Amino acid sequence: MKTQVLSSNPNPKSQAASLLLKQKLIEEEQEHIPFSFIHWLKFRKEYLTELEQINPLHCHYCNKGPLIIDADNSNPMVATIDHKIPTKRSDPEYYNKKNMLISCHKCNMKKRNLPYDEFIKRIKP
Repeated sequence: MKTQVLSSNPNPKSQAASLLLKQKLIEEEQEHIPFSFIHWLKFRKEYLTELEQINPLHCHYCNKGPLIIDADNSNPMVATIDHKIPTKRSDPEYYNKKNMLISCHKCNMKKRNLPYDEFIKRIKP
C-alpha cells in the first residue's frame, strides 16, 4: 500500500523530520490562539474537579445534583461552567473564575447569553 508523502525527497529520515517540524509549527501556532477548545476543556475539567473536592457539584440555578464531570453534554447530569456575565471567548476575562458558576447543561442552554440578573428573574419570579 502506497502512502502520500509531504515532500518529493524519498529519504525516510527527511520525511520524519518534515512531519515533526510540521507538528511543532502547528503546536506553536496554537499557543498564540487566544481561545483553544482543547485548552478550555482542560481548564473546565481541572476547575470542576477542584470544586468537586470541596463539595458535590450542584446547579446554581435549579439545584440539580450531584452533577458529574464529563465531556458528554448529552448527559442531563453533566456539570457545565456558566459565565455569570456573558463573555466572548476572545476576552481575557473568559477564564476569570469569579465570573463562573456551576450549572447543569439544561440551565446553561436556557441562559445562553442572558445577563445573570435577567435570567434569575425569568426562572425565579
